[in-house]
Amino acid sequence: MVQSPPPSRPIPGSMAGPGLLAHVLVSKFDDHIPLCRLNEIYARMGADVPASTLMGWCGRAMKVLGPLIERIETEVMAAPILHADDTPIRVLDRLRRDTGLGKGVKQGRVWAYVSDQRPWAGTAPPGVVYRFSPDRKGEHPQRHLKGSGGIPQADAYAGFTQLYEMRADGSSQFREAAAGRT
Repeated sequence: MVQSPPPSRPIPGSMAGPGLLAHVLVSKFDDHIPLCRLNEIYARMGADVPASTLMGWCGRAMKVLGPLIERIETEVMAAPILHADDTPIRVLDRLRRDTGLGKGVKQGRVWAYVSDQRPWAGTAPPGVVYRFSPDRKGEHPQRHLKGSGGIPQADAYAGFTQLYEMRADGSSQFREAAAGRT
């Protein structure tokens, strides 16, 4: 005999404990589960947690974590050597779904800036900063790296080129990792 799930019951926004909040954040940001899908998962378990409630929890958690996130970003982006790359991702686009345009997704980019000097006996802890952009225009890495300097290790993407250009005073923001080779 198949048992039906327990009746769904609402979970007010103020009742989320640290374990549930951690699960929501890890599901969203590490496992890449959209909140609308997480809502469906919780509903199958008998808990009615509206996507709007999940969004509110994520927003408030990010606000609380803001100072820690800023500190990590400051440390990573100040590293003398940064590894930089981007990757395409699928982004939910409700407008496309609502108008019947495709599957309701579009392409965005996630840019990763990594500092990890452990292989070269560095003492700073490793870290990574992620940035989202709706496209792959060169303006995005230029904005992300505006306050950084040193040596970026990146592919030959043209969007990085301006970061190496000589300024009027003969300096440049970044030095190429392969500069000086013959």
